[in-house]
Amino acid sequence: MHCSASNQTCVHVVHVDTLSPQPRRDEPERAKGLLAASLRAFPCNWAAWSALLLLCGASGAEPPLSLGLPAHWTAHCFSASLCLELQRNAEALSRLQVVNQVCYVLCVCTLLLTCVCCACMY
Repeated sequence: MHCSASNQTCVHVVHVDTLSPQPRRDEPERAKGLLAASLRAFPCNWAAWSALLLLCGASGAEPPLSLGLPAHWTAHCFSASLCLELQRNAEALSRLQVVNQVCYVLCVCTLLLTCVCCACMY
């Protein structure tokens, strides 16, 4: 089976194989790479973030910058979740505050856009 970021089934199969009792040595890194590629293509795919969370939580480390995870608000949620998984509660709280600020800005922008659209209609 050809694995690519657009092939979500393959990403899931690779991830499940990685969590098997005796995964091949290179499988966790390969799975992280495929998940990162999937997230670059579809940053709102929380299933891929959750799979990456399991892999990073199992290794006890943040994902390397070389994965090139997207600069997206879901990345902040992932980061806070990973901190909780690694028992870094104070850091998780500070990252959740960033999520709160980002979501507030998104809500305000959406509200303003809605008001502008309504104003243009009348």
